[in-house]
Amino acid sequence: MRFLTLAVCVFVLCLPASGAAAKTATATLVNNTSFELHQIFLSPSHESHWGPDQLGQEILEPGYQYTLSGMPCGKYDVKLVDEHGDECVIQGDYLCGDAGQWILTDEELLECEGFKTDTASATLINDSSFDIYALFISPTHSNRWGPDQLGDEVLETGYSFTVSGLPCGDYDIKLVDEDRDVCVVEGVYLCGAEGESVLTDEELLDCQGW
Repeated sequence: MRFLTLAVCVFVLCLPASGAAAKTATATLVNNTSFELHQIFLSPSHESHWGPDQLGQEILEPGYQYTLSGMPCGKYDVKLVDEHGDECVIQGDYLCGDAGQWILTDEELLECEGFKTDTASATLINDSSFDIYALFISPTHSNRWGPDQLGDEVLETGYSFTVSGLPCGDYDIKLVDEDRDVCVVEGVYLCGAEGESVLTDEELLDCQGW
């Protein structure tokens, strides 16, 4: 996981150094969603305008994290903007010292006002003789895989697993078995309830990388 660190200058709050060091805050945003975040704006809660885009020319892709530091302690509003221009504003978070990690999920973003609500769900039935140990999903236009959808679970033979809450769009899917053989299926369009997809030995053995 890559670490991106930026010393933040928030409006007129970047003050000249004085004899006593002001208390500052550090917080790390972990993008555990299937969205790319193209902009992050920060503002003291009492202000009526946003500061500069903290990412600059960077993109916070799924599975990566970004550290904000050097902010004076206080309450802040945070605005996140994804690749589609959808916005999520979180208001009134108090930051001071090492605020730790804020893990951002699809569920949180999709519940946030301003983000699109058209989502997809699909169920994978493992009708093969292979146990699936990892399942990764990535928007087709992205060059990074998102987090393992299975987590600590194993999709054993004869069982099924449902992925839900994905924004509608084209996705690549990567499957990894117990021997770490990999199968990548590219350009699958998901939107709404896509029903069930049955995984067979024939499909896996025909897949490049298996």
